Order: sequence, then structure tokens, then C-alpha cells
Amino acid sequence: MTTNLILSFKTSDGKTCNLNIKQPRPDVTRAEAVAVMEDIIDKDVFQTASGASLTGVLNVFTVVSSKSELLV
Repeated sequence: MTTNLILSFKTSDGKTCNLNIKQPRPDVTRAEAVAVMEDIIDKDVFQTASGASLTGVLNVFTVVSSKSELLV
């Protein structure tokens, strides 16, 4: 089973940008994630492929998935 933490941002061009963090710490809190997101926004660390800046926190969530091979 794989867990991914998705940090979802608003961008300066009105779109959404997601950062996917694989295997986050199991006890990470929403408050911790939002604090990191706000720091990323304040320091203008990333831009999208189109050059837009990250301008706001949209959402934080985890995706848990598993993979099973199908028998023939």
C-alpha cells in the first residue's frame, strides 16, 4: 500500500497546482502541511510549467492506493 500527501495550491493564472509527496510521515497534521504550503507561497519557491506562481492554499489530502496483479 502506498500513501501520498497531496498539497493543492491556487495559482496566479486561476488554475490549480498539486504537489505530490510520496510516503509522508504517518502522523503529519493538516496544520503542519498548511504551514509548509504557506511558507512555499511566501517564499515563491515554485512556479508552474506556464510560469504561474502559487498564490493560495486550496486543499490538503492523502491518497492511499494498493496494487494487485490479476491472475490470468
